[in-house]
Amino acid sequence: MAGRRIVLKVELDEEEYRALEAISRSLGYELPSQFIASLVKGIISGKVRTQQSYPPIDPEAIARRLRRVIEDILNPYTAKIDEILRRISSLQESLEEALSRAPQVEPERPPQPPPPPPSHPSRGFRGRAGRRSAMDRLKEEGILVASEARWINDPERFFSHLERQGAVVVRLSDDMVAVHPDFWNRFKKILEETAVKSWEDVEALLDSSLGEAAVRLFRLLRREGLVYYDEEEARWILEAG
Repeated sequence: MAGRRIVLKVELDEEEYRALEAISRSLGYELPSQFIASLVKGIISGKVRTQQSYPPIDPEAIARRLRRVIEDILNPYTAKIDEILRRISSLQESLEEALSRAPQVEPERPPQPPPPPPSHPSRGFRGRAGRRSAMDRLKEEGILVASEARWINDPERFFSHLERQGAVVVRLSDDMVAVHPDFWNRFKKILEETAVKSWEDVEALLDSSLGEAAVRLFRLLRREGLVYYDEEEARWILEAG
């Protein structure tokens, strides 16, 4: 008769759990709990060496290796998507150039009375009454996230326009973010010069130096794996822009 079964609870942070999950799958286990149970039983029966015989697990190194594998799989498709986007952008520029050269004939209209002043200032990234350009507003805000700018009818076209104006546009897996080049250079310089390893301390440093927009940008890039701390080089790596 089997003895009474006891449930053990182990608490891990998100990065530790992801590393354990990757190791379990590489060894043929569907769930990390199956791998842990097998490991414990093996140690008890003497078939598996104790933990002291294993090299230390580096979650960041495992995450980097997994990211490289995923990039190798996605790169062929990414190149095709980039080519399609370049063609669309080229076609759009040709169309805009053709329209700019076409003669503009407007019918004569009777004079209209001036419109009444708006009851409240207009809202939107383009500024009030169109007096500021998109790049001027981007310089004030630092960054623009596509998913947060619901007033943009065609995000791809709008962000391509910003990119041609000199903005740094980072295309994420499910979003886009435009960064003013001055803001991007300062953001990049802070990451390159800091020796801080903890991402919480990096966020505090960015907040005190550039404000909340820099913290949002750092979180978006970190979520996509475009910025990470390299243990071997002892510095933050920025793989964007």
